[in-house]
Amino acid sequence: MQIHGAATLLALTGYGLYCLADEEWRAIASWAHIALGFALAARVVHVIRARRLRRIPA
Repeated sequence: MQIHGAATLLALTGYGLYCLADEEWRAIASWAHIALGFALAARVVHVIRARRLRRIPA
């Protein structure tokens, strides 16, 4: 998944947390939001590290 897609899903789950009244769906959205947040952070770190490694001459 691209970073933009993950960021969009993160925004949608955050909006869902704000709007959902049903506790069961709110719990699902909460876990999805947490998982997507960690995945997005890991992806950003991965991309930054990969770009830095490419700049170093072999």
